[in-house]
Amino acid sequence: IDAPSRRELLSRAADLLLGPGQDPAGAYEVLGRALALDPQHAPTLRRLAALERNQPQAQADGRLFETLWRLADLEPTNLDHL
Repeated sequence: IDAPSRRELLSRAADLLLGPGQDPAGAYEVLGRALALDPQHAPTLRRLAALERNQPQAQADGRLFETLWRLADLEPTNLDHL
């Protein structure tokens, strides 16, 4: 399977992990794997930022800041993700 298809499958897996039963840690891991395939994929970065906003530890240790910084580099005129 090519990288974009694997990234899409991982993104869908994250959706399932955030559905009934809620496994945010699992979703975070899966989104990280998706980003390893394509670190510049803005939609995946936006989903990761949304997940990190609900995790106080991600805010405290700077992961959310790093994700938002990466988004700002990719989309300098888009302030919606802030």
